[in-house]
Amino acid sequence: MALRGLIHAADLAREQGRNAIPAGTLAMFTKMYRGGVAVGLSRVRRLPGAAKTVTQPVGRVLLETQRDRADDVLRFAHDLRIPPTNNQAERDLRPAKTRQKISGRLRFGERHPTPVRRARLPVHRDQARPRQHDRPA
Repeated sequence: MALRGLIHAADLAREQGRNAIPAGTLAMFTKMYRGGVAVGLSRVRRLPGAAKTVTQPVGRVLLETQRDRADDVLRFAHDLRIPPTNNQAERDLRPAKTRQKISGRLRFGERHPTPVRRARLPVHRDQARPRQHDRPA
């Protein structure tokens, strides 16, 4: 909830041509974020043992990362030039990944291309689905 509020406040500040989120709003949502992480850490217990020998619950590891790297997570709230999500980066990457999935390989500077297997497609559209009299009653 706090992250969503900070993202909304950053978007509003950008739309209004401001250089920063208003100080009161930033302080309120930052306090909510840190409080939410603290509550989560108190509810998801760390398993006893060394960190490398015992696999900790996924939620615990995420919460510890958000606690330890809060400045990095909230960097977009202090510098409005930084986007809050990586959605734009994913959109920029999508055409290349789609091309790779369609062709079965990447074509960017490959020296030894891998063979492309063709999927067996029905010869005629009627073969793609059973006819009415072939279906069970």
